[in-house]
Amino acid sequence: GPYIKRHRRALAAAGASTVVSTAATLASPWPLKLVIDELVAREQPFDLTGDDVVFLAGVVLLILLIAGARALSQYSSEVWLKTSGEQIVHDLRVVFYDHLQRLSLAFHDTQKKGNLVTRVTGDVNSVGQLFSESLGETVSAVLLLLGMAVVSVIVDPVLALAVLGVSPVLFVVTSRYRSRLKDLARRQRAEEGEIASLADESLSAMQVVKAFGSERFEHERVERRSELRLAIGVLLSRTEARFSGLIDVLGAVASALVVVVGVLRVAAGQLSPGDLVVFASYASKTYKPLRDIARQMGKVSRGLVRADRVAEILATDIQLEDRRYTFGHGRALGEVEFKDVSFSYATGRPALAY
Repeated sequence: GPYIKRHRRALAAAGASTVVSTAATLASPWPLKLVIDELVAREQPFDLTGDDVVFLAGVVLLILLIAGARALSQYSSEVWLKTSGEQIVHDLRVVFYDHLQRLSLAFHDTQKKGNLVTRVTGDVNSVGQLFSESLGETVSAVLLLLGMAVVSVIVDPVLALAVLGVSPVLFVVTSRYRSRLKDLARRQRAEEGEIASLADESLSAMQVVKAFGSERFEHERVERRSELRLAIGVLLSRTEARFSGLIDVLGAVASALVVVVGVLRVAAGQLSPGDLVVFASYASKTYKPLRDIARQMGKVSRGLVRADRVAEILATDIQLEDRRYTFGHGRALGEVEFKDVSFSYATGRPALAY
């Protein structure tokens, strides 16, 4: 929370840019609707008048303005989000490492160093990516879905009901897969931490490993852990692919409903051909935000798991207990004298000699 609040202005600017980008996306099919209803729907062949030429010029200008607003807002949103993400990563890494330094030896004696290094590097970076990448795309996709729903209801409630008919199914599917993806991501990250710890332990004691000829033993330990991580990763990929496939089917169902119900509404005179084009465009665009949400769902789940791992350490506060008769009056004063003390790691190279 505190790290996000420090950059709330940048995140708010990114959110405003995302809203503008969403509005531009929603407005993109409307120039074509105007052309169809005002010109193409006439009895053919027909001649263009001076007013028609002015109308077409206005439509072209509108298309360019919508494209320009969308490009500028997307650029602004991406810059603000990525800048905020990098700042959050920097702040979190510095605070996290400082917290590790202040924890007692009792804590460090019970922790695997490779796991802690993974949290300082990979986990903290993933939290930043959660804001700079996943957050922006997810919010944009949700806003686009909500915007298309609102506009559809305003234009034609009956056809909007057909478009939104798949929403309950989408909610059930998302709820089911979200918990599954998060659980698999947590297990995957735990195995990665174990692999890092084993590698750090082995590499830090390479002289001992060589001395006892235990290279094969160390290799098999890492291999077994890596195989577990591989199995979980494959299962996670299959789950994400299955989720994306269901989203594709739901998008196709929504498009089919728009075509059938839309033609019936146009035939009954309740909807103009241009309105049907807008609905068809929205139905086809429903596929993209749904796919974006499906794709980001796995990333968000992994990011939240890594954020939990960072928060777990930051919430740890193991302090040494002050016992009775301990010295607590500043730095102790005195002298330490070495007499006839010597030690060396190699012959002829003393490390200590008094």
